[in-house]
Formats: sequence, structure tokens, C-alpha cells
Amino acid sequence: MMGLPRELPVLSPAEVARHNTAKSLWLSVQNKVYDVSQFMFDHPGGEELLLQFGGQDVTSVMKDPTEHTHSESAYEMLEDYCVGILGTTTDTETSKMTTDSLSPTPPASSATQSHLGRKEAFIDTSKPMLMQVFMNNYSKEKYLEQVHIPRHVHDSAPIFGTAALEALTKTP
Repeated sequence: MMGLPRELPVLSPAEVARHNTAKSLWLSVQNKVYDVSQFMFDHPGGEELLLQFGGQDVTSVMKDPTEHTHSESAYEMLEDYCVGILGTTTDTETSKMTTDSLSPTPPASSATQSHLGRKEAFIDTSKPMLMQVFMNNYSKEKYLEQVHIPRHVHDSAPIFGTAALEALTKTP
């Protein structure tokens, strides 16, 4: 979400490190600090993974191909959770900086990864997904390309469309 530059507090590494619980979970990526407390339960990798890195810099983790290289969309989503700029141990928490030149950038894309952040029509997550996949006759390549683009939904996306079958897709 690109908007006008806004002023953000400069936060010390010690302040960020204190936010490492499910009640208050902060992470830093490329010198920006994000409060992901509200997002952690929606994180595709699960909240435990985020809690493992609570209060820490996760720049290299997000770029690590052995863990999971995050898409451009993941970096875009982070902006909604930005709470400050990571300072040094000598910075004070009352300092301010603007966001105009500090947006996180995804790792340089290779030819095989450059499509991951592209937004295009695929599946409407408000409609039953199984029939959409079946009726649209997507190629395997197209399907695999699109399912790896994060799509954030606030509630469970329907798979079948009938309440009785949807109940079977829920984890208690």
C-alpha cells in the first residue's frame, strides 16, 4: 500500500526485542519494524513460525530459499503493519523518520520468480473454489504459479459452497 510518506518513530533493537509474545509480536525487515500481532494467526506458515522470530530481524529469513522465499505480495502486505524504523542502540525512541525511501523490497527476482508478485485474475476467494479450478481448466503451470501468490482473506475461503461440506473442511 503506497501512500504519502508518514513520520514513524525510530525504535531501538532493545525495544523491538521486547515484543516477542503472542500479545505483542514485532519483527524487523530491512530496517523497518512491523507489528504482526494481528496477522500472526493468518500467516500461511503458522503463528509458531512468527513467534520463533519475535523481536528479531527476519530480512534474511524472508529471502531464504530453503525456508521459503516470500513473494512481492508478502512484502507489500507488510506495509500495513509498519510501526517504526529500526535504529541503532544509540538512537532514541523519540526520534522520527519518514517512510518515503524506506519501503521493503523483495529480493531481486530471477526469470523463474519474476511472476510471483503479479496480480491477475485467478480464483475469487468469496466463491466456492473447487468449481472455479475445475471449470476454468487451468494448466498445471498456471495453477502452481497462482497458488503461490498470497491472498489474504479474513474468513475461511469456501471450497465446496454448501454449508454441510464446508463444515467438513474446518479444523476444530
